[in-house]
Amino acid sequence: MDALLEMYSDEIQLSSPKIKSILPNRRSLQLSNKKELEEYWTLALEKYSNSRFEAKEVIVHNDTLVLEYIVSLNEIDRTLVMEKFEFKDNKITTSSVFYGAEGLLQ
Repeated sequence: MDALLEMYSDEIQLSSPKIKSILPNRRSLQLSNKKELEEYWTLALEKYSNSRFEAKEVIVHNDTLVLEYIVSLNEIDRTLVMEKFEFKDNKITTSSVFYGAEGLLQ
C-alpha cells in the first residue's frame, strides 16, 4: 500500500462513482487526501480481493494519462473502466474514474 500511495500527491483529488459503495457514510463521490485514499483502497481491496485487471489502452498527453481497462470480479462480471490521471511534479494530483455498463463484456 505504501508504494501505491507514494505515487500520489498529498492533496490527491479522486472522484469515482464507486466511493459510496466502499464508504457508504460519505456524502461525496470524491476523496481529497492520501488518508482517505488509503482507507478507500484498503476496504475496496478487502471487498474485491479476487478482482483482476486487464489493460486495454493507454493514452498520454502532456501531464495527463488516460488508462482504459477491464476489471473482472469473477468469470461473469466484467466492466470496462476509464481512468484519467493528471500529474504535477511526478505525482498524481487528480484521478477521475468512469465505469461502463456492467455485464456487457463477453
